[in-house]
Amino acid sequence: MKFLEKPTDSKLYDYKDIQIVSTLDKHQESRTSTKVISKELDIPSRSIRYRIAKLKASNILQEKSIITHERKLGIREHFFIIEENPIYRDKFQEILSNNPAFSWYVPSSGKYNGFLVHALNEMKAPNYPLLVMEKMKEKKIIIDFYHFELVDYQEIGWNYDFFSCEGNWTWDWNLWEESIKKGKIDHKKDFTFEENPPLTNLDYLDIQILKYLYLPENITQKELGKKLDFSESQISRRIKSMEQNGIIRGYRTGFKPFTNVYLVLCVIETKNNMKKILDYLYQIPYPKTVAYKNSTTICLGIEIPSEELKGLLNGLHLLHPKIDNYFFQIYLKDPIFNVQNSFDLFDQESNSWLNLVKEYEKTIKEYF
Repeated sequence: MKFLEKPTDSKLYDYKDIQIVSTLDKHQESRTSTKVISKELDIPSRSIRYRIAKLKASNILQEKSIITHERKLGIREHFFIIEENPIYRDKFQEILSNNPAFSWYVPSSGKYNGFLVHALNEMKAPNYPLLVMEKMKEKKIIIDFYHFELVDYQEIGWNYDFFSCEGNWTWDWNLWEESIKKGKIDHKKDFTFEENPPLTNLDYLDIQILKYLYLPENITQKELGKKLDFSESQISRRIKSMEQNGIIRGYRTGFKPFTNVYLVLCVIETKNNMKKILDYLYQIPYPKTVAYKNSTTICLGIEIPSEELKGLLNGLHLLHPKIDNYFFQIYLKDPIFNVQNSFDLFDQESNSWLNLVKEYEKTIKEYF
């Protein structure tokens, strides 16, 4: 069996590190005490703290990041895959940069050569992000685009079973291909998506808490309370309430064991075989997001080492008879997320996302 090599130095992590990171992943809280991990793994707390610090210093482990359910916040979430018009690239970027409701965009290549754009919209408002893209296409600022409204999604982290006792990565794409050829799936996952989740009553303080939790810095609840002029216990209660209500879905551990990683999006359309396709995709042990547009269209987002892209492509080629249509996009750089600025668009006075609507109306008036 061929092992995927570690980044640069085999001493950067070992199997004990994998056990620690796996345990961090298992716990959905924003912070898990080293005492809890120590009890589960029978590793001294001091050793755990040292290993975590070493992994972070090597950029193999990042701080946990929040995962939220936008629709429960009253937000519609959109992705656009843009075929750019190079002549008007500056104008296109100007329009996006001047509207914080477009929370991020990043160059990409694939079926569409241009950009991936992420946009937020108030749930009950007209579909302003789509309207802006249609107007840019009419003006030839962009050539074409694909629109994916993200209705719901599931994030699946690493399958740590594929790390050996020596800490080597043992996943074999050939075995996945064989399971597709034979039509056998050993472990199935129940993918359930909500199309119309109930909205949760939130206020300005809740939104500000989420904003700070999105920041890459590791802010404590005590520090957060000082920034927002509330007690630590009040902040803690609100975070727990949002976790219980599913607004905060969980936290990403941020384990990055390999260098030269591709972030790949694959849009898949199938009328009759979506459940089976999802079962096969679930077998892939790399971190991935399965985004749901409707019962016939999903988008797979996955991080894989560049040298393993061929294995993913081969498997999807084998699945092609079960798929009506699919296409790929590859990020050409890491996206710079600006979700925090989007949270600033929550209007405190009306307790709503009124300012999202105002930003789109401003863009339409100014440019079209």
